Amino acid sequence: MIIIIQLLFIFFAIAMIYIALIHFKKRELTNTDMFVWFLVWIFAILLVVFPDFLRSFSQTFMFARLFDLVVVFGFVFVVVIVSKAYLRTRQLERKLEKIIRNDALDKLDEKKDAKKK
Repeated sequence: MIIIIQLLFIFFAIAMIYIALIHFKKRELTNTDMFVWFLVWIFAILLVVFPDFLRSFSQTFMFARLFDLVVVFGFVFVVVIVSKAYLRTRQLERKLEKIIRNDALDKLDEKKDAKKK
């Protein structure tokens, strides 16, 4: 049963690498983004194929179960990704606000110029 789950996860990880590659070719991902996602999925595949390495690592940091370690690392990873997405969203909001403000001021200037003539 474990072998089936491992194989399913490996296929899933390969599919995720392929999806990242498609987005990279569409220029939706930068070189750095593609490199990070590739490393994440390759690392995940290696952990699924060689779980004993992770068990010894979890004992070093005094986690009772291997699953606890995986959950902690997963949570940290999700927090980092969400924080990065939040910061990018805020940057885009500021840029959009600046563009809209400048456009509104340009239209106001055009109206003032049209009234003077």
